[in-house]
Amino acid sequence: MTKTNYQLNNNIPAFKNFLGIVVILIIAFILNAKIENLQGGTALSLSLWLGIAFGAVLQRSHLIFGAFLIDPIAPRLPPNAHIAPVSWVLILGSFSFGLGMAIAGSCISAQLYRLGEGLLSAFISFFGILIGFILAFLSWNFLYLKAIQQAPLIWFPHYFGYKGSIILQIILLIFLSLLLLKFHKKQKAESTIQRWWQVKWPAYVGGILVALIATIAFLRVSPLGVTAEIGSIARTSANHFNILPTRLEGLDTLRG
Repeated sequence: MTKTNYQLNNNIPAFKNFLGIVVILIIAFILNAKIENLQGGTALSLSLWLGIAFGAVLQRSHLIFGAFLIDPIAPRLPPNAHIAPVSWVLILGSFSFGLGMAIAGSCISAQLYRLGEGLLSAFISFFGILIGFILAFLSWNFLYLKAIQQAPLIWFPHYFGYKGSIILQIILLIFLSLLLLKFHKKQKAESTIQRWWQVKWPAYVGGILVALIATIAFLRVSPLGVTAEIGSIARTSANHFNILPTRLEGLDTLRG
């Protein structure tokens, strides 16, 4: 066999590579036969084939194509992932953030869009956020040097690989979802328009959409962030009044 023929044969996908396509097309034709005679079947049929076409295009130009994923071998860490050291400061910070959310009624992101809605209490919350950032900057060097600097960086793929990490996180999220679902209060039923515009969206809808946007941002640009710019405003304001240390140790290595 000549080199040219060998290259041509190597470029021809094996039959097993077409097996998934054949199965999908068979299922699609079966579904199409069952729905095309239903009321609105023409639109459903068209949606089916457009969905398959969309999926094919998305697969060939998927957001993770060209993304850089390192081998999860310790001590390597993905660049720009901003994985935080794990210490008692992280627990204290999480508790403080949660307490602030409970007092203000929402997280920092929500306070920003509530500002856009004209909610006056959001101005008070935003002012409190700036004060909180300044207090955090004032205590930062002490906390960083005492606890954060030498704290371990725990990244699940180091221990379980990418697949194991995903499975572990899905199990934990399912457990938390079931726990939250048990105490969930159903919203009052409204019309379709009211349900999706006037009434807040279900948590699972927001979670899925935010996760998709966050995945795209993480793989192609950098992790999403809301607090970084607010922190920058607080830091600049505090520096203007000369109330911050001249140097904040290691702060620029952490996200936000």
